Amino acid sequence: MSLLVVITSPGTNDAVAISATASGAKITDMSPAQLKPGVVGEVWLVPDATTVDAVDSPTITAKRGGTTKTVDRTIMIMPMVDERAADAQPYFDMWIDYLSKSHLELGITKTTKWDATFVSTFLVVSHYAYYSDEWEMKIAWHNMIAPYDRTEIYLRRRGTEWKPSLDFKIDSVSGKTAAPQGDLPGAIMR
Repeated sequence: MSLLVVITSPGTNDAVAISATASGAKITDMSPAQLKPGVVGEVWLVPDATTVDAVDSPTITAKRGGTTKTVDRTIMIMPMVDERAADAQPYFDMWIDYLSKSHLELGITKTTKWDATFVSTFLVVSHYAYYSDEWEMKIAWHNMIAPYDRTEIYLRRRGTEWKPSLDFKIDSVSGKTAAPQGDLPGAIMR
C-alpha cells in the first residue's frame, strides 16, 4: 500500500526530505526521498500480518532547512489473504488490450511492465492494483452474472497526480452491453 505525499507550502522550490515510520507496518520504499513542490511522492508500506481488524498510524515527516512538519495518518488493516491474482488477470489483460489500442496517448502498451498487488475484496466487488513506472491502475470488478458483471479502472499518473485523473468502466463484461466509457468523477464502484 502507498501513501501519497504532496508539498503544499508556498515559497521556496528547495527539496523537502521525507521520512516515515509505522508501528504496525514495514516501510519498504519512499520515492523520491527528496521531494520538490509539484511532485507527488509515494511512501510504500507493508502492514504486519493480522488475524483481527487493526489500526496503524504511520507518521510522515518532512524537513526543509530548520523546519520540520509531521503528519499522522490512520489506516485500517484487515486480515485478508491475496486470493484474487488469477481472478484479476483476465480483467487486467482486457483493460491493457483496450488502452493499448484506444488510448495511444497514454503510452500504455502490452509490453509495459507492471507490478501487481492485492487491494481488497468487499462483498462481491474485488480490487487489484497495478503499478508501472508511469501509472497506477486500480481495477475493480463485480463478481456477478450479466448484466451486473461490471468492471472499472482508475488511472493515476505517478509522480505528478495525487488522485486518479482517468477512469473507464464496462457495465457488463459477459453481456458486452457497453464499450469502455470514461466518466470521472462519478465512478460506479468507489
